[in-house]
Amino acid sequence: MHVVDRLSDDAKKEFWASLALRYAEGMRPRLSAKILRHYGSALQAYQALSSKEPISGFDSFAQKIPSSLRQSLKSEQWRKFAMQEWQDAQRTDCEVILWTDYRYPLALKHLIDAPAFFYAKGDAGLLSYPTLAIVGARKATIQGERKAREIAGELARLGLAIVSGMALGIDRAAHDGALGVQGKTIAVLGTGINVVYPAKHEELYQSIAEQGLLISEFPPFAKPLAQNFPIRNRLISGISEGVLIVEAALKSGSLITARLALEQNKNVYVCRPLGANHSLGGQKLLEEGALPVDDTYTIIADLVPNLSVQYENLCRKNARADAVNEMPENQQENCAEKREDTQNKRQIDKQADNKLAEPQKQETHIYPQSSVQKKKYSAHALLARPKTDDELIPLSLDFGELAQAVLNKKSVLKELPNSQKVQKKERRKQIKKDRLAGENFSPKQKEIQAETQKEIVSDDPVVQILCAHGRLTADEIMQFLRDMQIDMDMASLSSSLLMLEVEGTIAKEAGARYSLL
Repeated sequence: MHVVDRLSDDAKKEFWASLALRYAEGMRPRLSAKILRHYGSALQAYQALSSKEPISGFDSFAQKIPSSLRQSLKSEQWRKFAMQEWQDAQRTDCEVILWTDYRYPLALKHLIDAPAFFYAKGDAGLLSYPTLAIVGARKATIQGERKAREIAGELARLGLAIVSGMALGIDRAAHDGALGVQGKTIAVLGTGINVVYPAKHEELYQSIAEQGLLISEFPPFAKPLAQNFPIRNRLISGISEGVLIVEAALKSGSLITARLALEQNKNVYVCRPLGANHSLGGQKLLEEGALPVDDTYTIIADLVPNLSVQYENLCRKNARADAVNEMPENQQENCAEKREDTQNKRQIDKQADNKLAEPQKQETHIYPQSSVQKKKYSAHALLARPKTDDELIPLSLDFGELAQAVLNKKSVLKELPNSQKVQKKERRKQIKKDRLAGENFSPKQKEIQAETQKEIVSDDPVVQILCAHGRLTADEIMQFLRDMQIDMDMASLSSSLLMLEVEGTIAKEAGARYSLL
């Protein structure tokens, strides 16, 4: 079904008004987002700014808009270009997510240059999922691609949607990792929603359209121009809880995405070890505040506090709904009436403010009129479920199991089938390596090593445990902390280990074992 056929009558007006704002002369992304945040919709913004009557003193915001832009809207110079995109959309099998659509991510609206709308192909419900972006070099190493695929698969198993740009290298590996475990993934395109780039990713494009989601803010049939990709990078970070950089050179699109994420106050992670060809970019990000990552558990432990808050909000909302359902019918009606009165009051106040702020509107038809009466698809009425910003929380995923796995001091990786085998194999290798190393030590070397360990003095219980017992895993350290009756959960321990590692006090070795430097 094509874009326009999916829209309700109100949504068609909003879409056409959005095109008017996009192609108005002098319009810039930041100004467009500012206008939409003020008026609440493209249609109201168009009606206020294109009015041929003098701007009322009540609408002081409109007076600050450049007169050339308002004149462009009035003279309808934008209509030719808007009509072209409208017609292209009529030939494209996808959806359009408008600013007024309840599925438009709230985090995206907070961007200083948020788009007025974007096209979506696939499961648009993924926009309410918790997400993590995984990006990196196009000319990635084999080890880098393997790491991206592994982490993407493990996160997808836990219920997170993996976001990337469908480019070569790390992006491709991230999408494959999520799809390989029947997980969810979102591809943000730097082309039109119906253009496959690179061409060799045709099969990947179709797989994501069927099992995940493709989105693009560019017009249908838009070509892969070089300037489009830095623009799309802000959407990758904008819809994600955080960004993982697997490999990045000093001058790369991945570094742009990471810096955008830092500006948006998002979590940024750098996967280690840093590849020889891509170490400068990763090192630069670490200096700017990114978090070093060796495995999936580190990411989960860092994200859990935020995910737990969302989960608690969801539980609280469900509890309120259950409490109302358990009431007698007459009390339920009273609750519904009170809620409806509150919503009506807010709506009336908003309408009154708009009426004061805007001049008297005349009935206009700013969207194309069709001679053929289109069939109304009520199931696709995008504006049928208005939501307030407070209600825009992830409803599609239950975070309970994920949050409890970490908060109850359980390693998430242990519950992954393949991870157990890998950990046992690595542990056997490490034991063998330690035994051989111990046998090769001379008596003098063993004596020096013992004296060095005894000289290390620290108030940190983790350092003391490693000093006394040598190489240990996080689980083994946790067991010693419990024996010492020190109250510390696994998330706190993970953070402590990371800080000690960044400070150069400890090092993480093969088999996920920590030792003193």
